[in-house]
Parts: sequence; structure tokens; C-alpha cells
Amino acid sequence: MRNTSKILTIILCASTSLTACAKDSIAMRVSATSNYGYIFMTDKTPVSLFSNGEDNIDVISSTSNIYHADTIEDIQAFTSAKNVTLIAEDCPVELYGYPDEDWYMERGINVFWDFGVTGRNTKVAVVDTGIYAGHDVFKDITIDEGANICAYLDRNADKYADVSDIQGHGTAVTSVISQIATGATIIPLKIYDESSKYSLTASSILAAMQYAISYDIDVVNFSAGFANPSSELIQMAQKLTDELYAKGTIIVSATGNRGASDNRAEYPASCDGVIGVGAAQKAGDTYIRSVFSTANSSIFVTAPGYGIWCADISGNNMYVQKDGTSFSAPIVAAMAAGVKQGKPETDTQQFKELLKKTSTDID
Repeated sequence: MRNTSKILTIILCASTSLTACAKDSIAMRVSATSNYGYIFMTDKTPVSLFSNGEDNIDVISSTSNIYHADTIEDIQAFTSAKNVTLIAEDCPVELYGYPDEDWYMERGINVFWDFGVTGRNTKVAVVDTGIYAGHDVFKDITIDEGANICAYLDRNADKYADVSDIQGHGTAVTSVISQIATGATIIPLKIYDESSKYSLTASSILAAMQYAISYDIDVVNFSAGFANPSSELIQMAQKLTDELYAKGTIIVSATGNRGASDNRAEYPASCDGVIGVGAAQKAGDTYIRSVFSTANSSIFVTAPGYGIWCADISGNNMYVQKDGTSFSAPIVAAMAAGVKQGKPETDTQQFKELLKKTSTDID
């Protein structure tokens, strides 16, 4: 099964490809200025996660020694150039949506519930724009306080717990999970905050990975990602993915909404150890890949992503139908929570094998 998608496909604009030039000159390895600053990795012992640390250095991952700085000068003041093993320019992201078959009520999920499979005692992190917890769809759902990742990077303690959603994408994605894995605990990890320079950036996604590593999350859902990053940024994303994988966390990611004509790889879906999810839709008595779903090797499985009923943040407990791989990935994440309920030791590879056995090839 190979297909792909994503509605809020958070895609990071091209992260400048870096050349491994002279070890003693950071400035020679990246552009001298960057509108979004720099992400860099060192071989030094990390400071504690999200500590005050250096005034001009923010910690993305203490376990992997990944930091953010606004300028080259800030990095040079923080550490010797020879200790910087990787450096890349941080990048902005775009949100992609489609205009506003309820698959999970239509196919098999009732059987899921009949056997008492609800994702009970599992923790599912949703890396997205936050959550509007006042919607009725979440009335009986356990929602952990989660974290405003942007605020943590900004060291803005007043907003650490602010996971409110004013954009709507995160609420929609989370509602898909909550309508299937009704017993799972939802942990919103907010990477969208208009007041933060880290809103929808590579830094926020990497920091959300670090949060999941630190708090023993069972399943992580990314309905967002970045396209065509530099090899250095890929290496940093892969390092954090490897840490999550080693802890037994199942990582699910939408693969993008670029269609078949643009098959560029997107991350974290293209990282090793991540289950990339494309979108499918009904065609008569069968399912086909949705025309908007990206088609490349990052797709491991497809799930319905067309006309999915999602919670809306406009008030009055409204629901809207949405399209995109953003809404395919949470279906798979909910299934992962169900598997983890019965067998907590299940890791990503074992879940992938289960998906192979229980899925139908639509190609």
C-alpha cells in the first residue's frame, strides 16, 4: 500500500543545504543571515531541557544536544565551532487545507469497540495547532494538559499550558482519534502560536519529538511535516525519531497532499521508523488512492482521507467534513492506541507487520 496526504501539511520551505566546510567556521556552513534563525547540534553535554541556559540559545532537545539560535554570533558565543556537528537554517511552514462516508463509523470500528478496544491506558500525543476541548466530541475523553511547545522554546512560562486552538486543524485531527480510540488519553502538543517566532517551524516539530521522548508517549501523530529539508536537518529529525523508536513509541505521520505529480519527500513521514500514511477514498464498492494524496516511498499504508467528519472550533458543537492525509494519519494512530492497549510492548515494526496482515492492497 503506497499512497500519501495531508491537509495541514505543515511543509517547511527549503532548508538550505549545507556543505561540510572548514570545521572552525560556522559562517561558512550556512547563509550569514536567516529570517528564522538556525538549528544546530553539538557534541557537548546538553543543558537541561527548556532551561534558561544561554540568553540567546533555546533548547530543542537535551538528549540529542539540539538547539536554536537567532544568529551565527549567538552560536559562536555559546560554543566552539568545532563542537557544532550539524547546522541548518530553520524554516517556516505552510498550512494546506481543502474546502470544508464517515469511514470509521462505516467500516469495522464497531467491531473494534465490541471487543473492548478503546485505547484505554494509552497516551496519544497530537503534534498540531492545539485543541478546543470544549467541543462535545471530547466530553468523555481524557485530555492531558499537554504543552505549548512554542512557549517552551520561547521560555514563556505564562503560556506553557496554553494549548487552545484558534486555527482549527489540531481540533479536527484530534477529534478523529477521539471518535475511535475513545479510551485513550490525548496529549496536545501545540506547535502553532501566532505570538511565537517558533510557530510552525522545524524547531517546534523537533521539540515536540523531544517532549514525547521525555514523557513516555505510546503513540505520536503528526498531521504536519516539512518538505525538502537539508541533509543536516534530516539527520537531526532522524536522531530524535530513533530515540522515540527505541522507547517503543509508535510514530504515525501524514505524507502530504501533493498528488502524484509532486512526489518530494516530506518529514517526519520519510524518516526511518515512522509509519507514513496516505489518503484513500471510496469508489463504488472499493477504495482508491485520493487524487490529492502524495505518492512516494514514504507511504506505508493509506486510510480514508476524503470527507472525514471532524470537530469544528466555530462553536455550537459543529462538525465539518474535511479532506487530506492530515485526517488519514489519526485513523492509523487511533488503531495503534488500540493495539497498545492489548499489548503495550508493541513497537512500530510490530504494528507495521499487523497493518500488512489486516490491510488490502489498493494499487
